[in-house]
Amino acid sequence: MIKINASFTKKVPGDEPYSSDAVHLGVEIELPDPVLTDQQEFSAAVRRLFQQARDEVENQVAGPRPQLDASSNGNGHHASNGNGTSRRPQLASPRQIDFLLSLARRNANLSPTQILDEAGVDKLTDLTKSQASSLIDRFNGGNNR
Repeated sequence: MIKINASFTKKVPGDEPYSSDAVHLGVEIELPDPVLTDQQEFSAAVRRLFQQARDEVENQVAGPRPQLDASSNGNGHHASNGNGTSRRPQLASPRQIDFLLSLARRNANLSPTQILDEAGVDKLTDLTKSQASSLIDRFNGGNNR
């Protein structure tokens, strides 16, 4: 027996600005050894397996998007889980923070400390995706202080 592995990944824009989601599927099948002696049969089996992986990923991307991170309701605010406790908002990505710092410095002449004051957080890594997105929009749109 021989094993054939095929995988397919597709990245799609995420729900938050400057984010993306990836859909990945890896599949594996076992084929009898004689398949190796027939190059056309082997190639056809590989193509079929890869096409199946690709089709499944495309179907997942085309279908309704599941919430990948249950800790955020998508708007940067705490969300209730129904029993009175709240979930933490999704934090800004390092890439989003870097972009924010660059825009704030270039377009508003703000230091990282001033950004912390603007956002009302103690550390840049405490910024939520929503807060960072709002600040990026503000500094990118010319609406400075």
